[in-house]
Amino acid sequence: MKKLWSDDSLIIQEEIESLIAEKIPLICARRGTKDLKHLTINKISRSDAGKILVVNHPHSPTCNAKSCLFYYQKKKNSLRALECEQVKYLTGFFGFKLPTKIFSLIIRQFQRIATPHHSSVVFFIQGKSRIFNGKIDDISIDGAKFLVNIPSLVAKNTIIENLTLSLFCRSKYIDEIHIHVPQAKVAWLEGDETTTNTLDIKFLLKGKDHDQLSNYMDLRSIEDSNKK
Repeated sequence: MKKLWSDDSLIIQEEIESLIAEKIPLICARRGTKDLKHLTINKISRSDAGKILVVNHPHSPTCNAKSCLFYYQKKKNSLRALECEQVKYLTGFFGFKLPTKIFSLIIRQFQRIATPHHSSVVFFIQGKSRIFNGKIDDISIDGAKFLVNIPSLVAKNTIIENLTLSLFCRSKYIDEIHIHVPQAKVAWLEGDETTTNTLDIKFLLKGKDHDQLSNYMDLRSIEDSNKK
């Protein structure tokens, strides 16, 4: 969900200037999740059309839209979005009118996000010495669902330890994300008397791992929103 962050022209210009100074990349959202591009703002210039945002744009435009939607994220801030009207393309650069609004992307705290099929998990079950692994089916900020093949019935409230989550986005341009979960608890499961094939677990993350998971969910939300 998008929420207006600012429509004040001075605040927007200050925000753009900070993106330039910190070299914060913009994610082009119009190209689709299979071909995400990370672009940077070169400068704010002036023309007959007013203030122009000059963006490094090494590839030629590939869509017919008259505006571009960009996402970006500064340290310790939520994901933000801005939409700019196209003015002119020159080889290697694109000029846009300075945006009039910037939005924050609001992620519901416990929203479940589906994960690509190659996202995986490695973990221990408390009291057992062997390592288990599985596929991550979906994830939220406080839990996940794993598809597993455990040759026993795992009881509800069983403690899962030292989980390593390997998370992927649908775009090949976004690197694999690794998150460590020290401990989790089985909330529910599916299986029969001899095998457990699904685990739904709950956990509480803090610090860097919490931030990484939050960022991952933001990126996946962008990908899913682009499919609609």
